[in-house]
Amino acid sequence: VKGASEYVLGRCSSVSNNGNVERLSESLNQDINGVILGMARNALRTIGVAHRDFDSLPADWENTAPDSDDLTFDCLCGIQDPLRPDVVDAVRTCQRAGIMVRMVTGDNIETAKAIARQCGILTEGGEAMEGPTFRDLTPEQLDRILPRLQVLARSSPDDKHTLVVRLNGVKLPHDKEQWQEMHPGKDWDQLKDRVLPGYRAEWEAARGGHGKAFGEVVGVTGDGTNDAPALKAADVGLAMGTGTDVAKSASDIVILDDRFSSIKQAVLWGRSVYDNIRKFLQFQLTVNVVALVITF
Repeated sequence: VKGASEYVLGRCSSVSNNGNVERLSESLNQDINGVILGMARNALRTIGVAHRDFDSLPADWENTAPDSDDLTFDCLCGIQDPLRPDVVDAVRTCQRAGIMVRMVTGDNIETAKAIARQCGILTEGGEAMEGPTFRDLTPEQLDRILPRLQVLARSSPDDKHTLVVRLNGVKLPHDKEQWQEMHPGKDWDQLKDRVLPGYRAEWEAARGGHGKAFGEVVGVTGDGTNDAPALKAADVGLAMGTGTDVAKSASDIVILDDRFSSIKQAVLWGRSVYDNIRKFLQFQLTVNVVALVITF
């Protein structure tokens, strides 16, 4: 078994030490968790490897995975994914242009915070949160945190979609029927104001009322099939060139070189085109109004 180190370790009752199997005591568990934490704070992604011995495998083991509890912890691996040289400058440029860059990742929160600090995403006063904590928030609580939320770690694809929807308000349910379709089996009257991502009337009321509520313009990057709902819900979906076909079809733009700096360039070109259109309209309106006044 391999996976997120803290989760794998949590399923272990023993540990392999130089070929010998020992009981995983509380002190040894704390020591290994300390090593995991130290690696994570140095921006290493940690992977735990464990195994379990069977006298004989269950008859249906090919279709039904055997119980993964009572494992023996074998080793801990730390993997470093160095930042590309242009990332820090690209993030800084986006922030100067008024764009808030957020990191949504499945990594350990300490790893995510360390990488986010290296990138310049996590700044002083910024908030980092784990997926389970995020999912327990009410819409009102999330609205209070959103301006400071810069890192969401140990997140699921649903968390990413929820964050996008709460920011731009585009895919929020408009009525009880749509809400119950999004949350099957849940009580509308008791939970409508307590379950994310909320509903349209509540979202508008929290932003000044109907006709005055404006969401954020949200751009989302993703490369996996599970990212498709978030890419679709975003105002601009940006799929990676190495991503799946599902992610690409759900997005508006495909970043062929997988570089964050290419997103910065796309924003630059988009804003330049927008500014040029405004200047053209201003020029045409001024010239034509003056011509009409002189003529008549």
